[in-house]
Amino acid sequence: QNTGGAERLTVRTRAGEVLAENNVHVTVPLGPGTGSFLNFFPGDAATNGGPTVIEVAAHSFLAATNGRLVTFSGDVRTRKAPPAGCEPAGEPRLQSDELELRFSTNARPSIERLEARRNVIYEQGTPGETNRAAIYRRMTARRLAADADPATGKLGELVADGGVKVEEPGTEATGDRVAYVGATDTFKLTGHTILETPQMIFTESPEVYWSRAQKKYVAREPFVFKLKPGALKQA
Repeated sequence: QNTGGAERLTVRTRAGEVLAENNVHVTVPLGPGTGSFLNFFPGDAATNGGPTVIEVAAHSFLAATNGRLVTFSGDVRTRKAPPAGCEPAGEPRLQSDELELRFSTNARPSIERLEARRNVIYEQGTPGETNRAAIYRRMTARRLAADADPATGKLGELVADGGVKVEEPGTEATGDRVAYVGATDTFKLTGHTILETPQMIFTESPEVYWSRAQKKYVAREPFVFKLKPGALKQA
């Protein structure tokens, strides 16, 4: 069951809406086995079959009384809560001006779709950390939308647009639009793409594929690439 608080709560019976304002904070527990829907870079972080709890803070939220659609507004900060009794350890967190959550109708509580709008910043891991279990990653965009896999409740696909930038140690990617598929751990960048790897920099390609699982990069022609100093020695 979702819990939370606010300084002011208004129930609009005719409209079928609930409006909460000022210092809004909501806790959203998800069913065991659903994984963390906020884990946009799966594979490295430790996972278990226990329940996931997502915490959201904002200036206000508007929710349908059926509980399926909730829109948070104003300095929205979302994070996966650390396990009970544990200190924060780089859990996934998301910041945006507006956040819309759509919940599934399944008996098991889960998020069906998430959409963050304007000034979107996503972070995972601990800044400066290169240890694989807590490696730091960051994504910025104007808009980010993520859809769950109906079978598992985990992240299925993610699309970000508007000056997207994805960063992790050794690799930095930018594009007008970035699509990510969780099952294959692969990014597809389109529009004004730049991909910088430890060995080289790709620019001017209409499409760039970055497979994190296979540590492979593919740029569609035409493109320009530049080897970094010492790249051939590293190979």
